[in-house]
Amino acid sequence: MTRSGRQRKIAFYGGSQTDYELFMMRPDGTHDHSLTDEAVNERSPVFSPNGNWIAFGTDDTKIERIRVDGFHRRNLTADSAGNADASWQPRPRRRHH
Repeated sequence: MTRSGRQRKIAFYGGSQTDYELFMMRPDGTHDHSLTDEAVNERSPVFSPNGNWIAFGTDDTKIERIRVDGFHRRNLTADSAGNADASWQPRPRRRHH
């Protein structure tokens, strides 16, 4: 489970033992809805720093991202070797000369 500071939402995964999906809801438990509905299991969601995206791992060891509205899903990894849980890093600051 992960919580977005900006959007005030909680993302989590759940489902049956053979099919985990990503869900989102408000902290008070209202507006519970599914973000994914795929054959692959999704797990360990984490919000981007701006709260607009969720990165997550899949059971085929890929790291993917999806917008908080459930659209624009994209694989972020070139291969599936050794990928586990997703995390976000802040953008490096550019130096102006």
